[in-house]
Amino acid sequence: PCPCLTTSVESPETNARGTLPHEYSDLQEVLSKERATRLPPHRPWDCAIKLFPNAMLPKNRVYPLSLPETKAMEDYIEEALSAGHIHISTAPVAAGFFFVKKKDGGLHPCIDYCGLNAITVCYPYPFPLVSAALEQLQGANIFSNWIYGQESKNPLPHPEPILPPVVILGPIQWDLVGEIQRALADEPPPTACPPSKLYVPSPLHQRVIQWTYESPSTGHPGIHHTTHLVQQGVWWPSAVQDIERYVRSCTTCAQSRPTP
Repeated sequence: PCPCLTTSVESPETNARGTLPHEYSDLQEVLSKERATRLPPHRPWDCAIKLFPNAMLPKNRVYPLSLPETKAMEDYIEEALSAGHIHISTAPVAAGFFFVKKKDGGLHPCIDYCGLNAITVCYPYPFPLVSAALEQLQGANIFSNWIYGQESKNPLPHPEPILPPVVILGPIQWDLVGEIQRALADEPPPTACPPSKLYVPSPLHQRVIQWTYESPSTGHPGIHHTTHLVQQGVWWPSAVQDIERYVRSCTTCAQSRPTP
């Protein structure tokens, strides 16, 4: 195996800046820089990048590099290939490459994937709202707390089970998120959609607003709070206007407003 763990372009300083204190000696493996700079092994659940069907491949810009930066780029690619951090790509799309100077004198390589992200199928994990998660704790009488100390180094040989064996835990997948992902096949996201947001096709705009606004955990929170909740994970161009129109037309809220 190649002894190069981090490239000389990224970290030109090879001497260690200090040793690990004795009280943290049991964490030597966790804080190992050698292990932190190695890639994990391939596993059966490795995910591939999925692009939208029939999407137009982006044309990325070419960033100007000085002669020293060009030499640094060649050294970086050669060392990273030898270390196994990267491999020769067979993709039909290239990405822009440039450097940002680091405080230690090295150069941080940056790759512009904005064009590729715009045509990549997003799969954001639908985390539940905090209020909904707290509601699930009502009536609970068994809680767990992780304490790092002498007790954690010597666990009980037969720990007491918290949940019965018949209980199966798994992530929650909202049906509405699945509908949005299926609708993206007919209406792919525009280029203006942020890469970190899930684009909502036009037939599902009102469904998303209604699901957020009338959820038992939110309870008709108003225009501004509803807009904040919706824009945490999804996006479409007219979201703010659609939310305001929906909230102002809510008959339940109209009955609770004071008469002028």
